[in-house]
Amino acid sequence: MASLEKRSVSNLIEVMADERWERLAEQQGVAYAKTVAEAMNLKLDMGNAADREKLRRAVLDLVAGRKMRKQKAHG
Repeated sequence: MASLEKRSVSNLIEVMADERWERLAEQQGVAYAKTVAEAMNLKLDMGNAADREKLRRAVLDLVAGRKMRKQKAHG
């Protein structure tokens, strides 16, 4: 019985640690997205899914534009 209790406590601690890690990763992701949006002079709410999509598209457009300029410069 004690072995089962130890295992249950260990599993509970592992689940709690995983949940905390997921929350931390999400918080850091939102903070990073806010920083990128500010650097691009975009006024977006990272809590809004549509605004997150706008940021994603803006970053993709920026990256695509840089790749096109590099190809033209080397081609």
